[in-house]
Amino acid sequence: MSKTVKPAALQDPPEPELEPLSVTKARSTIGVAVRSGDTQLEATARRQLAESNIAACIDRELAKAPKLTPAQIGRLHTLLRSGGERQPRVVNR
Repeated sequence: MSKTVKPAALQDPPEPELEPLSVTKARSTIGVAVRSGDTQLEATARRQLAESNIAACIDRELAKAPKLTPAQIGRLHTLLRSGGERQPRVVNR
């Protein structure tokens, strides 16, 4: 009987949050999960890859953008807090 060993970054943590991974590490972890047939690990790894891609994109865009206003930061904060679920936009006319 062989026991599947999860990569350290994806072991069930004592806290509900996992440490962020680099995009490369997240992709590697997906491969490990797929090869081992661990669907729960694969789902976790895919969520971490999404987080890594989003964080990398935000970092790139903020590095080249002018300073954001508090209102802009608030809108982005709301978008992130919603988990990406879009709310209907209200158009002021």
